[in-house]
Amino acid sequence: MINYLLGWTEKQRGLEKISLSTFSTNLPAIKLYRKFGFKIEGRSRRQYKIHGKYVDEITMGKFLR
Repeated sequence: MINYLLGWTEKQRGLEKISLSTFSTNLPAIKLYRKFGFKIEGRSRRQYKIHGKYVDEITMGKFLR
């Protein structure tokens, strides 16, 4: 799915960057996104409450050009 997304974005004219977000507890996803060149750009502290515990939101981005 990520390969498809990156391939699609390369074909679009004018797109310079793509962004995504994930839970800070989702370490496998963060590792995968880094593998594809995404970098952590921000953190929203205690953005979500899941099963009674607060979780940060991690924002990641990748410049295409």
